Amino acid sequence: MPNIKWTYEKLLEEARRYETKQEFRAKSGSAYAAAKYRKVIDDVCAHMTPPRTSWTDEMVAAEAKKYATKTDFKNGSSGAYQAALKRGLMSRICSHMSKLRDKWTDENVREAASKFKTKTEFRENNQGAYKAAHKRGILDEVCSHMTKLKTDWTCMTSAPMGQI
Repeated sequence: MPNIKWTYEKLLEEARRYETKQEFRAKSGSAYAAAKYRKVIDDVCAHMTPPRTSWTDEMVAAEAKKYATKTDFKNGSSGAYQAALKRGLMSRICSHMSKLRDKWTDENVREAASKFKTKTEFRENNQGAYKAAHKRGILDEVCSHMTKLKTDWTCMTSAPMGQI
């Protein structure tokens, strides 16, 4: 993409394509940065919807209803999630959400580990079970069926440069 000389008019035109500053920054970072640098960001973004700065309890509750799990709620609406945490609303507004797991037992850690072929795969795909196994000191036991990954560095060091 060629370098664009961001005139005030071009910045205004570019900013009009977006509804929020967050969207502007995400989709047109160079224009956003130029507008900030030139101190015209508020002018070119005057048409945009301002970010929500305060959540009412009712708004937080309505937002929480859109999600099936607390993780989805946190990832999908972090502002509402944080407001709920700070105000102690989680138990009330998240009662409809399914629990992924109450507590890791040795048995359900073993069951989770049995689905993977390597420790790396286990760690990357089920961090909760992996951490529970590590914390309980049963990681090697529950991973005993897994294949150990080996990296053969000799092939890389014995080849002449440029042939790797």
